[in-house]
Order: sequence, then C-alpha cells, then structure tokens
Amino acid sequence: MKTQKFVKITAALALAIGLVAVTVVQAAEEKGEGKNEQDGKKVTLADVPAPVRAAIEAATAGGTIKEIEQEDEDGKTVYDVDATVNGKDLEIKVAADGTILSNKEDKDDEKDDKDTDEGGEKD
Repeated sequence: MKTQKFVKITAALALAIGLVAVTVVQAAEEKGEGKNEQDGKKVTLADVPAPVRAAIEAATAGGTIKEIEQEDEDGKTVYDVDATVNGKDLEIKVAADGTILSNKEDKDDEKDDKDTDEGGEKD
C-alpha cells in the first residue's frame, strides 16, 4: 500500500517538474533569450522598408550586397548587411527608419583569407 502511494507521489512530482521545465523553456523562447546575434531572418533588398533600402543602396553604391539579415536587437528591428564595396568586405547595420548604425570593415573575412596558403588550403 505504502509502495503504491510512494510511486504515485513520485510520478506526480516528476510530471510537475517536467511541466515547469517546459514552461520555462517556452517563456525563454518567446522572450528571445538564448538567441545570439547570429540569429536572424534572411531577407532581400526588395523585402526591406523603403528608408532601409535607400540607406543600403547609398552605403553599397558601386558594390555587391552578399546578404541582408533582419534582426531584433534590444527590441528594435535592425538590418545587418554584408557587402563588398571597392574590394572591401563591409558589415553595415541599418535601423528600421533607415539610419546607418554602423558601417565597418569586416575583419573576420580578412582573417579567413590570411589563414589560407597560396594553394587555398588552411594552415
């Protein structure tokens, strides 16, 4: 009798702990916790609002857009643009209103280039 009661209580506790864990994970996902800056939705130039498009076109004039990602940073939508302009790889961040938040040379791509030898293989 006592064994059955113990088993039922243990099963109920395990179920309760599982439900709490699932609830915490769902709340964190909804809140966006656990996301890093790499998380973003890939979009095209045609997908972005007109002010953002104008800012991107001005910042990349004469260059090539490699990728645009729509991201959420501190509750605000920003667009992260990877482009090549005048032979330099750039990272450009644009706010939803078209304001350029940053426009800097992408040092990661240079590091990757330096890590390869003339045969195209990594050291």
